[in-house]
Amino acid sequence: MKVTPSIEKAFGTWLRHFRSFIESEKFDNLFKFLKSQSATGRQIIPNWENVFKSFELCDADKLKAIVVLMDPYPSYKDDKMIANGIPLDCSSTGIIQPSLELWHLALENESVGFHPSYDNGPDISYLLTREHVLLLNSSLTVERDKPGSHFQQWVPFMKFFFEEVLQAFSGIPIVLCGSQAQKFEKSINTLQNYV
Repeated sequence: MKVTPSIEKAFGTWLRHFRSFIESEKFDNLFKFLKSQSATGRQIIPNWENVFKSFELCDADKLKAIVVLMDPYPSYKDDKMIANGIPLDCSSTGIIQPSLELWHLALENESVGFHPSYDNGPDISYLLTREHVLLLNSSLTVERDKPGSHFQQWVPFMKFFFEEVLQAFSGIPIVLCGSQAQKFEKSINTLQNYV
């Protein structure tokens, strides 16, 4: 695929790391898969403009940590798509999902402790923009109401991320949440970054 202005915007400061993958047949195949699924009436979540939102919001030059989760919320709440391209984020509906509630609870219990200024709301984009933590799903898209449905299609992208892109970084802690994310542990150079 040719790098277009919309791709440049979507990948932000990560574009230089992903350019060779974007211009490869593997990215073309992923794009063709998503397009064909959409053409057959399947609903792809999140909307295309939000698929790479985490890369757009998290500055690669300031990266402090990476948290990898499962895949986007595959459902709607009150006729609104929950997933917006930021893993765990619920700002599109304003209604906190159980997984985000557990996230907030774990942060409070493990690190933050009770603190009146801790924001346990539905919008966690600040982790990407201000804390420079890359929140990433192990599958960046999903078919509506079918969790894990696109995992295999995203494997080449994720392997490229862990095996190629992360070669430019060292000393970055990487948290793999859940069995789907943990499948990529063998792709991470643990002498360079911490799992």
